[in-house]
Amino acid sequence: MMLQCCGGLNLLYPQTAVRFIRLVSLKQLHATSALLLFTLAVATLVTGMLSRWFVATVTGTSWYMCVVCPMLILTMLASQVNTAYFSA
Repeated sequence: MMLQCCGGLNLLYPQTAVRFIRLVSLKQLHATSALLLFTLAVATLVTGMLSRWFVATVTGTSWYMCVVCPMLILTMLASQVNTAYFSA
């Protein structure tokens, strides 16, 4: 997460980072690392939903919706990042 923050600072103040890496590459790297970090956060959330407490507390269709919604958001975010930074 600290690397992501440093990458964001380099995008805010690109004067020093431009000497070492192109700005386009820095933006792509920042977007990719953000997507990876968000994927790990969703994986942590879904893993927490598999706990005994959560399964006992949330039952039926609500449990499936709680699992599907973060994955749907992750899919939409990945599509947006791919379209914005990696489409030709």
